[in-house]
Amino acid sequence: MAHQAPQLALDVILSGKTWEQAIDEDWRKQKAWQPGWGYIIE
Repeated sequence: MAHQAPQLALDVILSGKTWEQAIDEDWRKQKAWQPGWGYIIE
């Protein structure tokens, strides 16, 4: 998931956060991105 809206929506739905919490805790604001997916291109 690379787009902000779907990621925030998942935080709201799956983590039970409010929209305000999800926006305030967004990793983009905290510069806290960490890789989580590995891709193999053949």
